[in-house]
Amino acid sequence: MAFFDHHKSPRFNAIQAQELMHILNQTPTIKAYYGITWSLELCKIMIAMLDRSKDGMMQYPEFRELLQCLNFWYQVFIQYDTNRTGYMEANELGRCIQQRLRMYRSRFCKTEEFSKLTHFAKNIIILKGMLSSSRLSCASEITLKALELFNLG
Repeated sequence: MAFFDHHKSPRFNAIQAQELMHILNQTPTIKAYYGITWSLELCKIMIAMLDRSKDGMMQYPEFRELLQCLNFWYQVFIQYDTNRTGYMEANELGRCIQQRLRMYRSRFCKTEEFSKLTHFAKNIIILKGMLSSSRLSCASEITLKALELFNLG
């Protein structure tokens, strides 16, 4: 919490994307654990994803949730980056999507339909977060790859 408190706006008791990027890139334990440089673009996306108040800022409870998400995403990423290159290549991404889709369908889908568009979009955002340093670097590329893998496009 100390790094959040150090960077938060006293007026709003929250951080924006620039402060989030600074926290993720400058906190030694976070930097050492993930081993990447966090971009401003990705920080904006992560804030938008978790911003319950829709004010463009992240309060501490949202920040805690983000840290939990990042840990989960990282664990999934390293699980499927089987050749340990630090990139999720097409075959690894395909395996990840297929296995996650099977788990997702068994958990949430009562019919043969894929799911609501909102759930699909959320999963694409999650994939973008997981793949921020990957060769598939934009949401449209990831979406096209996902559609291609499942013969949906």
